[in-house]
Amino acid sequence: NFNLLTQIAPFEHTDKILDLGCGTGDLYGFFKRRGNKLVYEGIDVSPQMIKRAWQKYPEGRFACMDFLDEKFAFQYDWIFASGTFNHKVEGDQYQYLDKCLTKMFKQSKKGFGVILMSNMDPCQKKKPITKASTDQSATTLQENFIFNLPLDTNMTAFVTDVYKSIL
Repeated sequence: NFNLLTQIAPFEHTDKILDLGCGTGDLYGFFKRRGNKLVYEGIDVSPQMIKRAWQKYPEGRFACMDFLDEKFAFQYDWIFASGTFNHKVEGDQYQYLDKCLTKMFKQSKKGFGVILMSNMDPCQKKKPITKASTDQSATTLQENFIFNLPLDTNMTAFVTDVYKSIL
């Protein structure tokens, strides 16, 4: 998934990247293995995930933070979220997605990339993993953003990149 997510553009070594919902920091590891010399920061609301990210990548920059917190007002060249919106949140899942995408747009200088996955467990096919669905997520994206990849809601996952330079 990181290959698809990071095809948004060629990165410059000075690009500042935010990994929203970084989990255990694997996007950082992906960039590191590829030899990208980027300014990377990963945030997650889970202290356990941040602790594991530090254990895996002690040289990485990780913080336990809520992206929607008003105090979080930093600018980045690129913001990425891989699977971040598949986790159930309190309140309306789609309103949360819309708020996050809007803030990602405002706080990214060049653009952002998102991977959204199906709400169905591929083994069970009947049991929703979360309240989020690709149909509603696709609709939210289509109504509010211009993106470079067509969305196929029959897929179990889709990737979209939003470029600020074309808007």
